[in-house]
Amino acid sequence: MAKARDAGSRLEDVAAAAKNALSKARNPFAYLHALIAQPRDWKALAQRLSAKEVEEKEMSQAQQADADLIAWAREIDGSVLSRADRRTSYAIMGRVACITQDGAPKGSFSLTLGVLKKMRADVDSGCLTRHGPGN
Repeated sequence: MAKARDAGSRLEDVAAAAKNALSKARNPFAYLHALIAQPRDWKALAQRLSAKEVEEKEMSQAQQADADLIAWAREIDGSVLSRADRRTSYAIMGRVACITQDGAPKGSFSLTLGVLKKMRADVDSGCLTRHGPGN
């Protein structure tokens, strides 16, 4: 710690900036000693790497959420989702067919991620009820 402080750095910042390399090093203390001797802004580097890790984690979580929605879309394929008032139903068959209470078609649209998110939220909140296969 004293060597890092004398070099104008904090040992914590140097270790955070080089944690991937340190985990693979045969002699991490010697590696840290060599890094401390290098004139770098270790704090800024550690912050950039930390921000990048957070961004990658958020992206990974978003990709997982999208994959979950796609799996849910496969699960509800062939089902009918009805509004609580039963005035409108949505038949899911690769696309969404909107049907009025009297059975007249109202139109159709693609199952995009945005549509899936909204439908999943409506099913989870009880605004839509699922009928058909798998239910």
